Amino acid sequence: MGQGGVNIDFNLAVVEEHIATATGAANMMVAYSIFGLITGLLFGIYMKFAKRFGGVIAALLFFLGNLLIATTHGVAIYYVAMMLTGAGFGLFMPYMFAAVNKHTTAANSAYATSATTAAASLANFIAPYVYSFLAKIFGNNSSQFAFNFASLFSLILVLGLLYEYFAETKNQKNIAKGTI
Repeated sequence: MGQGGVNIDFNLAVVEEHIATATGAANMMVAYSIFGLITGLLFGIYMKFAKRFGGVIAALLFFLGNLLIATTHGVAIYYVAMMLTGAGFGLFMPYMFAAVNKHTTAANSAYATSATTAAASLANFIAPYVYSFLAKIFGNNSSQFAFNFASLFSLILVLGLLYEYFAETKNQKNIAKGTI
């Protein structure tokens, strides 16, 4: 859902806010794609340094990019925002698949990956309807308004990943103590 703002409303927001032309918005989307590609290619190296915080950092990049788009106006800032969201997406997608497969058996790996892909696709499918519904509730149909909710959904992801990290750390400590 956090990616929905970028996929659905970014180009319109750039043009509506008179930040740039449609060509300028497309160039910003290219920056998003390039950073997503580069970070995706460097995922293995990234995980060596980020370790168990890999998902949190990736989601945080996505949150910061969405928040910049929701709260600021300007070509340079929008380029930075798109680079952040692109990097976050490029790191989070492989993290998501790695995390799912870490918690499954080799025999169930293909099913788990397929289910994860289906869930992500479902979220992309319903995102426009959710954003449209929220726009009606709050009486704001501007494209940039969607980034308030993209930021919120991304923040929920960050908080959920932090919760999962600390819950897993607590379980590992309990296992080491022999209390589980």
